[in-house]
Amino acid sequence: MNNYKYNNNNSFSLKELFKTNPLTIVLVYLIVYIFGTLLVSLIVSEVYANIKNLSLQEVFNYGLAKPEDVNKQEIFYNIQTYTNFFTYMLLFITIPFFSRDYLKEDLSIFKDYKRVIIIIICAILFMLISKGLSDLSSLIIDKMGYSDLTSQNEDLILKMCENGGKGLVVVSTVFFAPIVEELVYRKALIKLSERITNEWNKKVLEAIVNISLSALIFALPHMLSSQNYPVSVWIVLFMVYFISGALLASIYYFNKKNIYASTLAHTLNNLYAIMHI
Repeated sequence: MNNYKYNNNNSFSLKELFKTNPLTIVLVYLIVYIFGTLLVSLIVSEVYANIKNLSLQEVFNYGLAKPEDVNKQEIFYNIQTYTNFFTYMLLFITIPFFSRDYLKEDLSIFKDYKRVIIIIICAILFMLISKGLSDLSSLIIDKMGYSDLTSQNEDLILKMCENGGKGLVVVSTVFFAPIVEELVYRKALIKLSERITNEWNKKVLEAIVNISLSALIFALPHMLSSQNYPVSVWIVLFMVYFISGALLASIYYFNKKNIYASTLAHTLNNLYAIMHI
């Protein structure tokens, strides 16, 4: 029997559309991220051009693609800072709204103080392991002869902070990104993959596949901007994100699939990283 309710016009009701559903969460994330980024970048460019008394064409030329001229790169990093902030703000509004039932349900974890302590310990361990992975990857890349290369994602965050956007970067990186990304890459994606793996009746295999899929899809978007790197460097940086994603998925998975567990670990790690920029 179809679980969806139809109205008299044989179309989905608006109420059904806005119910918490993992597929809806992923689709909303993709729509807001792609089209929201485009819309926000256009608005930010227009406002920035008026404030700085620049032509809109000049802002487009230097703000949407990193210019070779070092003197013009400030425009690029300023545009990227505001675009990133407002895009994540939109995601922070929409994704938790569509995930509200998951957020409400997982609040029950805070009634178990022993589980809360375990979550805090997991978060601290993840932060330490993540720092170790970052240091190890830097050492390996340095040995390869590419000491000036880091993840483009990390490099962009660093440059945005250096160009006066640290406050906005802190808010988007420490507050907005963890809750949005955990709801999408952990809660929604694992729930979707479980629709297949739950039929296998092999718990260990299910866990490996669910965690690996979540980690893979988490790592790839973070590495898209580094696609022009040497293959060896790209692989090293990709593995750092993949392992981090797998650890976050494991924290989520083995803490009763609670979104607050992985979110705390993600938040603490981002806070530690941003404090050392």
